[in-house]
Amino acid sequence: MKKKQDTEIDSFYDPDFLDELSFLDELDLPHELSFLDELDLSYKHSCLDEQDLDEFFDSLDDSENFEVEDGSTEDITELNNGLWRASKSKAGCWHIVEYLGDQLTINIPSEIEGKTITGIGLDSAREAPVFFYNKMKELNIPHSIKYIKPYSIHKCENFEHINVDKNNDHFTSDDGVLFSKDLSTLIHFPSGKTRCYEVPDTTKTIGQGAFYWSRIQMLMLYSVTTVEHGAFLHTEHLIQCLLPNVETISPSAFVGCKALRSINKLDILHSSSYSAIDGALYDKSGTTLIFFPPAYKKSNVVRIPEKVKVIGSYAFANARGFKIIMPHGLEKIETMSFLYATDLELIIYGNVSHVIEESFLYTRNIKIQTNNHFVVNAVGGRVVNITEIEGEFLIKRTNGKLSYAEHQAAMPVEALEKLSDSSIHDCDNTAALKLKQRNDYLKEFPWASLHERTSIDLHRLKHLLDKELYAMDEAKMQILQWAAVTNRCDDASVSPLLLIGPAGVGKTSFGKVIAEALDKQLAFVSIPSVETAWGITGSDPAWSGARPGVIIREIVSARELPVFVLDEIDKSGAGGTYSSPVQALLAFCDDSRKRFKDQFLEVSVDLSRLFIILTANEADKVNPYLYDRCRVIELPGYTDFMTRRTILCEYIIPKLQRQFHMCEDEYMPSEKEIEEVLKHSIQPDGGVRLMERNARLLFESAIFQLQWKNTTGPICFSIEEIRRIIRETDRKTRQKAGFRVGEQE
Repeated sequence: MKKKQDTEIDSFYDPDFLDELSFLDELDLPHELSFLDELDLSYKHSCLDEQDLDEFFDSLDDSENFEVEDGSTEDITELNNGLWRASKSKAGCWHIVEYLGDQLTINIPSEIEGKTITGIGLDSAREAPVFFYNKMKELNIPHSIKYIKPYSIHKCENFEHINVDKNNDHFTSDDGVLFSKDLSTLIHFPSGKTRCYEVPDTTKTIGQGAFYWSRIQMLMLYSVTTVEHGAFLHTEHLIQCLLPNVETISPSAFVGCKALRSINKLDILHSSSYSAIDGALYDKSGTTLIFFPPAYKKSNVVRIPEKVKVIGSYAFANARGFKIIMPHGLEKIETMSFLYATDLELIIYGNVSHVIEESFLYTRNIKIQTNNHFVVNAVGGRVVNITEIEGEFLIKRTNGKLSYAEHQAAMPVEALEKLSDSSIHDCDNTAALKLKQRNDYLKEFPWASLHERTSIDLHRLKHLLDKELYAMDEAKMQILQWAAVTNRCDDASVSPLLLIGPAGVGKTSFGKVIAEALDKQLAFVSIPSVETAWGITGSDPAWSGARPGVIIREIVSARELPVFVLDEIDKSGAGGTYSSPVQALLAFCDDSRKRFKDQFLEVSVDLSRLFIILTANEADKVNPYLYDRCRVIELPGYTDFMTRRTILCEYIIPKLQRQFHMCEDEYMPSEKEIEEVLKHSIQPDGGVRLMERNARLLFESAIFQLQWKNTTGPICFSIEEIRRIIRETDRKTRQKAGFRVGEQE
């Protein structure tokens, strides 16, 4: 169907913006478009946690929220094949509070104990979503529902369709999307829908949180005139949003849209309220900056136009890695202007006379160059502090990640004495170089992180474990128990984990999940590559080529205490010599971690709060003393045929589709291909690495066929072709590795 704006857009010829729309012809590409690889879609340092959500929701205008009477909360079970929590109001009506089941199709009950359900979600924005990290694909809403709380559905990645009873007087659905009855307001867009979407011609408003955590990549909102609070909150894959007739956009509408590259003239072609200047959104007069796209790619140095007087709320939300030169005529920086901004350099000169304390809320590593004492005093309030370092000002985040200034302030006396006793000028060139290197490590070490309280959200950890790893329920429960003990015993050292299991069962994946649950980086160390104990503890500064051990180097690189995965400790031998790395690990994994001393730094470091995960294939080859110091969890192999088939179909194949940006229309393994992969991937120890490798070979061959034949698919392989692809490649690989052909790994 011809879009009503096509004629007007086709007639608008501006070469500066045609490149921005060049990907419109590529909308038939797979779910992950090729240029997404260039964008930083990680939300590790900007994901809203529970405390952050409180702060964010407090900033939103809840004047349009529905009123719900207070009442007691009761648990309701086994309703419509699910588990529910519902709250009963004083008027005797009920509203759904939380869904606890795991059904793919969810039917919301219209009655509970003879009482009509009238709402979904509580009126308080602080309450948890009704559907949280759920597996549902379809949601059926009965006729009795009169209101639905914004943000009631959170990160349901498979959610694709909403159905509304035709007798409902308040809501309806169109193409699986929830609208008001007259289709004038889009209320919720299922997060599982991707790529491109156009609203009906009657839609005028995008409701509060309508695209919350959606994975949509492009929106064509031609008829929309109003965009409400948080409408696209954390729509992290959104690349372009066409709003040619928009008249009202809430300041918080685009918070968390980290893939949004630009807002250009075509996007707001007919708007009488807004203008686009060099890819950013301004008011019509160009004096207020409304929103700066976080994925702006034209330059890392951004110069705000001189006529700008105000930096609006959320204007630089999620911005990262820019040098921003503010205009001399800037007068005001609004609240939360730099919410979750990271690694920015701001140059603020001129007559700024109004800065809200919360302007830099939840920022990280933001450097300010200014000669305006008002800016220093205003920003240095209760939310952030500014410390003068070499004539510049460095903002420190007071919760969450810590800044360089805070680490400097937390440096222990022993380290300070080492710095003060150092006299580089009195040393020869070699000694001076080593002394400078040691001083640099001491200055860059994240001292303030050593005693930072770290708590693991057990429910989030359970969700991540289930998402990343199939089955292994007993091992997952032991991980959760270990996490619970770690949360409770704040005074004691974090007990090291030792994961024992065959290759390819997911030992490293456990470490990745724990790091993600803690919102920490993952430091991976292969123990067989560490030849001596000095690789762990560092070498004496007097030696040629001396440097700190791998532990200190990884911590300094991460700028925090990361989660350490020490891989294949059984490959380092039983360890009897003094120089064996196992001897260093023995001290590193017991209570002496509170006094861990790197020989190069010559300073004791308390690493008792460091999370350490060790992996091994065979328990009998692990040093017995090291074994006794760890919480041991044995991971069984996947030997059952149906289990291996489930892993291949539900984990490996979707993973490869995402990795190669391949949709089902191009290539999807058939049943015979799956059977052949399973048959040629038998491993006695139950690992799945060979199975993933064989599946990868098929995907790589399919990619070759698509390009060689210049076709769009679908690609199919015969049994002979499958066997040739797997066997020939496997034969060459095994011969290179020194295996006899036909020998099991």
